[in-house]
Amino acid sequence: MLRLNRDSEVLWSGAPRAHHDFVRLDGDRIAVLDRERVPLPNAPAEAVTPWLSEDGIAIVSMETGETLRRMSIWDSLLASRWSALAVEALVNTGFVEVGDGTGAIERALDPLHANSIALDPERGEAVVFLRDVGALLWIDLEKLEIVRVRVGPWVGAHDPQAIPGRKGWWALFDNYSSKGSSSSASRIVATDGLTTEVLYEGSPEDPFFSPVCGSIAATPEGWIVTETTQGRAFGLTRDGDVAWEFRSPFRIEARGLIAALLDMRPMKELETETGDER
Repeated sequence: MLRLNRDSEVLWSGAPRAHHDFVRLDGDRIAVLDRERVPLPNAPAEAVTPWLSEDGIAIVSMETGETLRRMSIWDSLLASRWSALAVEALVNTGFVEVGDGTGAIERALDPLHANSIALDPERGEAVVFLRDVGALLWIDLEKLEIVRVRVGPWVGAHDPQAIPGRKGWWALFDNYSSKGSSSSASRIVATDGLTTEVLYEGSPEDPFFSPVCGSIAATPEGWIVTETTQGRAFGLTRDGDVAWEFRSPFRIEARGLIAALLDMRPMKELETETGDER
């Protein structure tokens, strides 16, 4: 994780195992997803790998990049009343390559695959999505413990975002549409943890699918949606209509090569020390 100034000079680097996503907290702190490579408990001799990717959250100083505190999402889930999720996830796990901060990389079991973190505007808690479990976790960042879990049919999904004006509702980039699905169709869905509504889905004439990544960002008009593997972003109105579209020019259509477009966010005007807006 790096912090740059507005001239793109590195102010600090920190949280060496940071990945995927971060959110700025109150004060001068950042919460960032990270991974620790730890020995797999009771690993048999014939195990494919002796390592476990232990998902966590690092609380990092905005000023120095120093890691102030860290929690293990894996340990917290095992110690909670939702521990069955972790046990089930370990049985069905995939793999990921995990570094140790020195450049050494090892293959490790990846049962949870946390991929997104956001702040709940009502509760002040962190909301983390576990891709391979299909679960939203609410985490008290002061106590560093999981306080609520909602499991849905969103395996493979990304980027939970609180829906403005809808208390308790969150939107998700739902990559595969339903648990266990091999569908080549993605959706934008809204959920309160119990009910799921479809905000947008493609059509045969205008397909919508990103098998990995994908993001959404709230705007006053609706949403900005990033369809990562198609190199495409578009504005979605609150009525579910596409208002505008951007397609990355970095593509070779004849060979099926498209540069991934990872994220698009609305920019806020920043005022410099001289009062100029940038």
